[in-house]
Amino acid sequence: MGLAKELSETAKSREFRISAAIFLLLAINFNSWTVWSDGHAYFAILESMVQDRDFDLTNQYNEYGGIYLVGQIKGTGKFVSPYGFGAPLLNAPLYAVSLAIEKATEINIRYNGYSLLRTASVNITANILALLAMLFCFTAIKKIGLKISAASMAALVISTPLFFYASLTPSFTHAADAFILSLFVLLFISLEKEKNQKKQFLPGAILGFAAIVRYYNAFLLPFTVLFFALQKQWKKTLFFSIGFLSVAWAIPVYWNIGMGEEGIETAAILANDVTPNILPVHALELLFSPVHGLLLWSPIVILSLVGLWLLYKEKKNRKIALFLAGLFATLVISYGRTEIWSAGWSFSNRYLAGLFPVFAIGFAAFEKRFGKKATAIAIILTLYSAFILLNEAFAFIDGVQGTPIDVFQNWLSGKTTAGMFLENLYKFTLADNIVNFFAKGG
Repeated sequence: MGLAKELSETAKSREFRISAAIFLLLAINFNSWTVWSDGHAYFAILESMVQDRDFDLTNQYNEYGGIYLVGQIKGTGKFVSPYGFGAPLLNAPLYAVSLAIEKATEINIRYNGYSLLRTASVNITANILALLAMLFCFTAIKKIGLKISAASMAALVISTPLFFYASLTPSFTHAADAFILSLFVLLFISLEKEKNQKKQFLPGAILGFAAIVRYYNAFLLPFTVLFFALQKQWKKTLFFSIGFLSVAWAIPVYWNIGMGEEGIETAAILANDVTPNILPVHALELLFSPVHGLLLWSPIVILSLVGLWLLYKEKKNRKIALFLAGLFATLVISYGRTEIWSAGWSFSNRYLAGLFPVFAIGFAAFEKRFGKKATAIAIILTLYSAFILLNEAFAFIDGVQGTPIDVFQNWLSGKTTAGMFLENLYKFTLADNIVNFFAKGG
């Protein structure tokens, strides 16, 4: 059966349809129809690509009166951002449609300074990318002889950073990251026993694009090359590398076109400031710090990691388990070099949102071993993570340095109350947003 047909069959499955319905029900009420923080820079790149057909962000900078993480390059007068264009490129199709609708109908509804139609297109794209990530994971899980319940998949989406960045802050890159790495993992599993090793060109190319979405994904190239080389699969190594380079070459070209020599120098200085460490001195903080540490904010991942060990114990899936564990370790070590390991304002550790396929497949192995008990534990852990997520979203704790401990201390002290929680919960509903929008006259 071809991969396209497998995806089609998976999309029709009861498990996918139920988990997708749960996601969409939540997304309808929690979608944020605007841009936040780093998202301003990504949205500026998107607008420049589609409307101006260049990477000069001067028009966007002037229109919005300044943009976070967009600066002027001395000697050129151009405003640019060093951020990658992969996520904006994925957003481009629906953005172009929304722009065409806006021009054809002369509708120009502004919301928080931005065109509502255009920011809605970004939100919808993030929702679609999250759904596709789920579909790819369901298919990959099926291909290795496992299955996962709809409840567990929904729990993983909500408990890990995926839902937060596919809905509440969709202008960030993390839904795109989960999407592209889920596709990468699916292709790896699909081709793991393929005799035609030249087909490794495709997952290599997908990883090349993943590096354009988030530059740190480039660290997965040496890991994957080493993985193949240790098995003496030289043709796989060669064609995978060629595939990666056939796409990733666009990164330096993009820097040169967008920023020029002075801009590249500025970006290099910024990168050195953010990542001055050779060793991953912050790796454990990514996982265990009360400030956005993945395993404290998303404890369901612990079960996924246990599942990887259980998967490793299955002889037929040993290589896949090692590969997934390697992806996890590589990104934790890579992001562990950065000084801003806490990821700023965030739910859980957003840097590791792209590891969603590792979490999903690992949990499927855990669920195979423990059955309904695993699903019950997943639901309990999801209630905890969802509670933390909402307290973060409602700004009941400090967005940068807040911890789960702060959440519970606020509730115990009465600083946060049930009334406050329910009021803010209603404010996130689509019904309340519509009422407020028309009350303000659009």
